[in-house]
Amino acid sequence: MNALHVEVRDFWTRKSLCEALLREMRIPLAKRTTLSSLFDLIVEGLLRDPRPVIIDEADHLVKKQMIEIVRAIHDATQNTVILIGEERLPQNLQPIERVHN
Repeated sequence: MNALHVEVRDFWTRKSLCEALLREMRIPLAKRTTLSSLFDLIVEGLLRDPRPVIIDEADHLVKKQMIEIVRAIHDATQNTVILIGEERLPQNLQPIERVHN
Protein backbone atom coordinates (compact mmCIF):
# COMPACT_ATOMS: atom_id res chain seq x y z
CA MET A 1 0.00 0.00 0.00
CA ASN A 2 3.05 2.29 0.18
CA ALA A 3 1.89 3.40 3.63
CA LEU A 4 3.99 5.32 6.11
CA HIS A 5 4.65 3.35 9.29
CA VAL A 6 5.83 4.73 12.62
CA GLU A 7 6.16 2.81 15.88
CA VAL A 8 5.75 5.20 18.81
CA ARG A 9 8.14 4.86 21.73
CA ASP A 10 7.12 5.44 25.33
CA PHE A 11 9.69 8.20 25.81
CA TRP A 12 8.79 10.18 22.67
CA THR A 13 7.53 13.74 22.64
CA ARG A 14 5.27 15.35 20.04
CA LYS A 15 8.40 16.62 18.32
CA SER A 16 9.91 13.10 18.27
CA LEU A 17 6.75 11.80 16.61
CA CYS A 18 6.86 14.50 13.93
CA GLU A 19 10.55 13.88 13.28
CA ALA A 20 9.90 10.14 12.91
CA LEU A 21 7.07 10.79 10.43
CA LEU A 22 9.29 13.11 8.40
CA ARG A 23 12.10 10.53 8.36
CA GLU A 24 9.61 7.92 7.15
CA MET A 25 8.48 10.38 4.45
CA ARG A 26 12.16 10.93 3.53
CA ILE A 27 11.88 14.67 4.11
CA PRO A 28 15.15 16.13 5.40
CA LEU A 29 15.12 17.77 8.82
CA ALA A 30 16.81 21.04 9.69
CA LYS A 31 18.91 20.99 12.85
CA ARG A 32 16.76 23.42 14.84
CA THR A 33 13.09 23.38 14.05
CA THR A 34 9.94 24.10 15.95
CA LEU A 35 7.09 21.66 16.39
CA SER A 36 4.94 23.97 14.30
CA SER A 37 7.37 23.92 11.36
CA LEU A 38 7.65 20.11 11.56
CA PHE A 39 3.85 19.87 11.50
CA ASP A 40 3.74 22.13 8.42
CA LEU A 41 6.33 19.95 6.64
CA ILE A 42 4.28 16.81 7.38
CA VAL A 43 1.09 18.40 6.07
CA GLU A 44 2.81 19.69 2.92
CA GLY A 45 4.37 16.27 2.32
CA LEU A 46 1.10 14.39 2.75
CA LEU A 47 -0.80 16.82 0.55
CA ARG A 48 1.84 16.40 -2.15
CA ASP A 49 2.01 12.60 -1.78
CA PRO A 50 -1.12 11.32 0.00
CA ARG A 51 -0.30 8.01 1.66
CA PRO A 52 -1.94 6.16 4.54
CA VAL A 53 -0.24 6.67 7.89
CA ILE A 54 0.01 3.66 10.21
CA ILE A 55 0.90 4.48 13.80
CA ASP A 56 1.83 1.46 15.90
CA GLU A 57 1.86 1.56 19.71
CA ALA A 58 -0.72 4.36 19.54
CA ASP A 59 -1.65 3.76 23.17
CA HIS A 60 1.49 5.79 24.00
CA LEU A 61 -0.06 8.74 22.16
CA VAL A 62 -3.12 8.64 24.38
CA LYS A 63 -1.17 8.05 27.58
CA LYS A 64 1.18 10.98 26.90
CA GLN A 65 -1.57 13.27 25.54
CA MET A 66 0.01 13.39 22.08
CA ILE A 67 -3.04 12.16 20.16
CA GLU A 68 -4.15 15.69 19.26
CA ILE A 69 -1.23 16.20 16.88
CA VAL A 70 -2.26 13.06 14.99
CA ARG A 71 -5.82 14.38 14.80
CA ALA A 72 -4.51 17.72 13.53
CA ILE A 73 -2.48 15.98 10.81
CA HIS A 74 -5.55 14.04 9.75
CA ASP A 75 -7.76 17.12 9.75
CA ALA A 76 -5.26 19.14 7.70
CA THR A 77 -4.68 16.43 5.08
CA GLN A 78 -7.75 14.16 5.23
CA ASN A 79 -5.30 11.26 4.91
CA THR A 80 -6.15 7.84 6.26
CA VAL A 81 -4.58 7.36 9.69
CA ILE A 82 -4.61 3.87 11.18
CA LEU A 83 -3.92 3.55 14.90
CA ILE A 84 -2.62 0.23 16.20
CA GLY A 85 -2.33 -0.35 19.91
CA GLU A 86 -3.25 -2.45 22.87
CA GLU A 87 -6.72 -3.93 23.13
CA ARG A 88 -7.90 -1.04 25.35
CA LEU A 89 -7.04 1.62 22.75
CA PRO A 90 -10.67 2.10 21.56
CA GLN A 91 -11.86 2.57 25.15
CA ASN A 92 -8.98 4.95 25.89
CA LEU A 93 -9.92 7.06 22.86
CA GLN A 94 -13.60 7.37 23.85
CA PRO A 95 -13.12 10.29 26.30
CA ILE A 96 -11.31 12.27 23.58
CA GLU A 97 -14.41 13.20 21.62
CA ARG A 98 -12.70 14.91 18.66
CA VAL A 99 -10.56 11.81 18.05
CA HIS A 100 -13.19 9.19 18.88
CA ASN A 101 -15.68 10.67 16.40
